[in-house]
Amino acid sequence: MNRQEHEDETRVRIIRAARRLFIEKGYHKTTVRQISEAANIKTGTLYHFYENKEDIFFNVVRQTFFRTQKQTEKLAGKDNKILHLACEMAWHIHLMALHAPSAELYLMSYNSPRIATSLIQEQSLRSQKIFNNHTDFSIKDHEMRAMMTKGFMQSVAQRAVQQQLVDPKLVIEYGIDLCFGLFGVSKKEITTLLDKMEDINIESYVRKILNF
Repeated sequence: MNRQEHEDETRVRIIRAARRLFIEKGYHKTTVRQISEAANIKTGTLYHFYENKEDIFFNVVRQTFFRTQKQTEKLAGKDNKILHLACEMAWHIHLMALHAPSAELYLMSYNSPRIATSLIQEQSLRSQKIFNNHTDFSIKDHEMRAMMTKGFMQSVAQRAVQQQLVDPKLVIEYGIDLCFGLFGVSKKEITTLLDKMEDINIESYVRKILNF
C-alpha cells in the first residue's frame, strides 16, 4: 500500500467510525478522542486529516448524501434524472421517519451554515442540469429554488425529531409536488413520477439497510 492509498484508507476509517458514533451516541456526546480510538489511530493523526469534529461531521454528511445518490440511482436508473432526484428525496424522508438518530443528524446538517451552503450550491448545480428542458431559469433562479427545497427538508427533519412525521408518504407526495413544481415539472409528470416511485417502494430499501 503506497502513501496515498494509506491516507485514503485512514480517511475511510475515520469517517466510518465517526458516523457510527454520531448515530450511537449523538454528535454532542461524541469526542474526537473517541473517534480516533474507534478508527484505531492517534488523535494527532486524525487532526492531520480533519480540523475538528465539525469538519469530520461535514465530511460524514457529504459522504452520506453521496452514498444516497448512488443507492437511489440504481433504483431509478441512470437515464431518468428527475425520477432519481425524487427517489433521493423519498429516501431521506423515510430515513428520518424511521430512524430517530438519523433525523437528529439531518436536522443538525440543515441547521449548519457550512453544510447548508454546500447542499444548496450542489442542488443548484444539479437542478440546472436536471431541469434544463423544463425552464429557462437563471443561475439565481436555481439557487433560490434550491434554498426553498432545503427549507422544506429542514422542516421535515424538525418534525421527525419531534416525532410528528407520522405519514412520510404523504409528506413525500407534497414535497415532490411542491419542490418539483418550482422547477416547472407539470402535474402530469409529477403524477407519473409518484406512480413509478410506488412501484420502486423506496421505504422497503430504507428498512432493509436499517435491518427492520
